[in-house]
Amino acid sequence: MLSRPQEKLLRYLGTFPEALDQAWDVPRDLSLPGLAEAMGIVRSGLNRPLHLLESEQLITVRVAHVIGGGSRRRQVYHASEKGRLWLLEHPEDIAVDEGQGAPKETHLHVELIGREEAILELESLFGQQQPVLLGGLSGIGKTTVAQALTSRASVRGTSVHSAIVNEFSDMRDIIQQWFPTVKPLPHDTEALESLLEAANKKRMFVIDDVHLISPRHAMNIKDMIQSFHCDSNTTLLLVGRTPLPFDVEFEYRQLSALDPEEATKLLGEHLDLEHRLSIAKALGGHPMALQLYTEGTPLPEAGEDIQNFVEQTILQNLGDDELAALDHYVLFPRPLAAKEVPHQDEISDLDVHALLRWEQDNTKLEIQHLVRNVRRTMFSKDRLTELHQTSLNHWLLCEDTPDSQILRLYHQLALDDPGFKSQIESQVEHLLPAQGAAIAVILNRAVEQKPEDEMLHYWAGKVALHRHEIDRAQVHLEAISNESLRSELAYQKAILEGDEAESQQLLEAVLAQGNDVEAARTLLSAAVQHLEDRLFDEPSEKATSTIHSLLQDVKLPQRQELRAAMMVSLSMIQHAVALLEEDAQRAHELRDALASISDEHDPFVRLLKLKASLRFHSSDHLEPIITEAEEVIQRQPTTFHKAALRLTLTEFLWAHDSERAHVMFEDVPQPDALQSKGIAQQRYAGRWWYLHSKLTSEQSLMSMREASRCFRSAGCHSASRTLVKRMHRLL
Repeated sequence: MLSRPQEKLLRYLGTFPEALDQAWDVPRDLSLPGLAEAMGIVRSGLNRPLHLLESEQLITVRVAHVIGGGSRRRQVYHASEKGRLWLLEHPEDIAVDEGQGAPKETHLHVELIGREEAILELESLFGQQQPVLLGGLSGIGKTTVAQALTSRASVRGTSVHSAIVNEFSDMRDIIQQWFPTVKPLPHDTEALESLLEAANKKRMFVIDDVHLISPRHAMNIKDMIQSFHCDSNTTLLLVGRTPLPFDVEFEYRQLSALDPEEATKLLGEHLDLEHRLSIAKALGGHPMALQLYTEGTPLPEAGEDIQNFVEQTILQNLGDDELAALDHYVLFPRPLAAKEVPHQDEISDLDVHALLRWEQDNTKLEIQHLVRNVRRTMFSKDRLTELHQTSLNHWLLCEDTPDSQILRLYHQLALDDPGFKSQIESQVEHLLPAQGAAIAVILNRAVEQKPEDEMLHYWAGKVALHRHEIDRAQVHLEAISNESLRSELAYQKAILEGDEAESQQLLEAVLAQGNDVEAARTLLSAAVQHLEDRLFDEPSEKATSTIHSLLQDVKLPQRQELRAAMMVSLSMIQHAVALLEEDAQRAHELRDALASISDEHDPFVRLLKLKASLRFHSSDHLEPIITEAEEVIQRQPTTFHKAALRLTLTEFLWAHDSERAHVMFEDVPQPDALQSKGIAQQRYAGRWWYLHSKLTSEQSLMSMREASRCFRSAGCHSASRTLVKRMHRLL
């Protein structure tokens, strides 16, 4: 006869496939830390039931590599053939309340100890007009209770959306976690909020670690929270420590420590009840302290707080290598991929000590917040500098990815590294598409440290404009006295706001302050902006006098290499204008002129010829033009150029064969997937999202909002206004 703990362990292990019994890599769920979390007890509490199961040959034990657990191998546990036979002979009776649906899979269930009263009290607050805030000390069990609440809600048919925030999280990051299947996710605030609109089913939204939200993003997240219509169908649960980074009205409940008698259940049954009770009382019923406790660890004196217990007992028991790893992990601004962090050999040891907190299917880790908060207070200034420098050196040696680049900037800023500004200048626009929230936080901290530095304000203003945060951009603009920097930011701000008269004046100021090369580039860029300021399915009639005027003012530079590149750009714009004006002869002449200095098979000449074919196509036979387009696409010089041309081809197909357009669109790269930047990227994104709105009817309104935002970012306000009018018709 198996005891209850033994049976629970065996049933849990039986949910994993037999194929894992011989696998080289196994999930962390099969290791001692994973088993302890699944059972809801401390690791030492598993020793006796595991030993008894092994002695009965119901489980097997071996050493294997644990996925995400560092380079060292560790013990893992499997249900044996005899154990699986026992499970077949002893099926579990699971009572399900009528109308509540099926329970979650066994290996996803975590038994909650001593929190039933708190859960019932919290559930009584749901369905009211305000969000609910679950507060309490670090490690007191807030996240565990929140997970129990969402599990119960899910079983009852509620759609659950959970997010865990960190120092870099913004509104979009939270919504991305809430709606992981919505891909791609828009950036526009209204488009994002459209996902939150009430549906005909119950929904529960959770924001965990809400106290970690940066002041840089606090206001936007506050606005989102206040936009929630909490009612019988929608619940918003905030989880974190007070004070919060913003003021919102909420129903507050503070989670207290466990009752000592309930806390004894976390310690397992291998110790007698009196001994377990004394441990629970000594640790004040604090769940994380109980998780950190191992047999033989000195208990705190009466009245001693948990912080001293962690500092003077738990941390003192770590070896030098483990403590060095912990110190580096304490600095993490957000959970990081286990396979990339330093001190790989110490991951398993820290995990066994219950010091790690895991996210995203056990692939990302950070230090338990209670331990992290305690350890941070122990660093001297010199030690902190040493840790930031060592961490910077680690990320400098890692692969050059957006994640590693952000971490380098994070540590450089902490060190006041003189190379920080040059790295910002070279990387900020590249990082914005994927790491916009993080770069905004880093620049905000940089400006706070050096409010007199105009270049930091300039880049912070650029980031704010990219994120359509007009008021914040204005603050940075007012801190800049340099006329050239002010004019550039003000021009971009005027474009974003659709102030065409102001943007024209500022354009003239930019031209007056720049040299001939800069002026020519600015004029060509402005001409392209006017050229692209339309939706692909709008009537082709378009006033092109402004474009002609801009091109007449272009003075090509004398330097041959610059002159040749600008000639190509000029010809491309002139050719596009000829197509808009349906002047086939003029377009042909421009292509011939370019072919005369290269040849008719030149990729650029073929590109213009293809665009003319698409513009003047009148046949029902699409195969020849698609074949030609595929050849031209493959000869484009960059991934972005290939993507843009494939998007053009898909727009063409929409008017001639919508089913074929659907198929083609699957191969058109999503905007955030492209390593491009600037206005060209925004125009591409506007076009992509607009076509997405036509091909995905259930997300049409959201996609049109995002398209409008992207066109505004690119200065294409005519296209943006047209979209707004079409959205109003949908509404």
